[in-house]
Amino acid sequence: MDFSKPVPSNPEYEELDEYLVPADRTEEAIRRAQAAIAEYRKLHGEQAFRSARSRGQYTRPGGLFYGGSEPTEARRTLEQIAADLDVAARDGVIIIDYHTGLGPYGYGELQCEQPSGLKGYERAATIFGPSVTLPDLGTSSSVNLHGTQDEYWQRILGDRHTYVALEYGTYTNPKILSDEHWLFRYRPEAVDSELGRQIRSATKRHFYPQKSDWNEMVLWRAHLVHRQALEGLRSGG
Repeated sequence: MDFSKPVPSNPEYEELDEYLVPADRTEEAIRRAQAAIAEYRKLHGEQAFRSARSRGQYTRPGGLFYGGSEPTEARRTLEQIAADLDVAARDGVIIIDYHTGLGPYGYGELQCEQPSGLKGYERAATIFGPSVTLPDLGTSSSVNLHGTQDEYWQRILGDRHTYVALEYGTYTNPKILSDEHWLFRYRPEAVDSELGRQIRSATKRHFYPQKSDWNEMVLWRAHLVHRQALEGLRSGG
C-alpha cells in the first residue's frame, strides 16, 4: 500500500465489524452476530460478503484484515532485500508468494492478483498452466484484495514480473480469525493465559495442519511450481 495516498475505503466492513469480531462471546451474543451476518449475506449475496470481510480495511484496528497506517517491518525487510539484490533492474522476475487458508485441503492454488491485470495472469498461465486463477475471472478462491504484495512488484517491475500467490487450502472454520482477533482486541492481558494459548494454538493448527498428508501435498506442489518457474525463466517466459 502506498500510504502517501488515501487508503481504500471499505464501508461494508464497518457495517459488519461488530458481528465479525463481537466483543461479547456469550452464546446469545454469538447467535445474534451470526444472524446479522446471515442477513447481510441474504441481502447482498455471498460474493459481496466475502469481499467486505476479506479485501482489507483501514479504519478498525483490531478488526479482520486491518491494513495498518504505515509499512510493516516485514514489508520494509522485503523492500530492503529487493534493493540489496537490485531486483528492479532484472529483465524478468517470477515471484511465488506462499499462503495458507483458502481452498481445498492440501491443494496449492496459484492465484494472480488485480495489480498485474489480465496480462499478468496470461504470463502466469504461460509458465504454470491453466490451473492459474484470477478473481476478476471468477476462478479464484480469493476476492480482489487491497495492498497485496503484487502492488509492490507491479510498481517496481511492471510487465517484467510474474506474480503468483501459492495458496494452500486447510480447513473451513470462520470462527478461527474471529476468536484470535477477539483475544488481541478485547482481552490482550489474556494472550498468555490458558484461554489465550488455546485460541492461538487453534489458529496455528488451522493455518498449519500438522498432518503428514498435508505436508506431503504441500511439498509435492511446491516442487512442481519451482520447476515450472525455473523452466519459465530459462525460456524467457
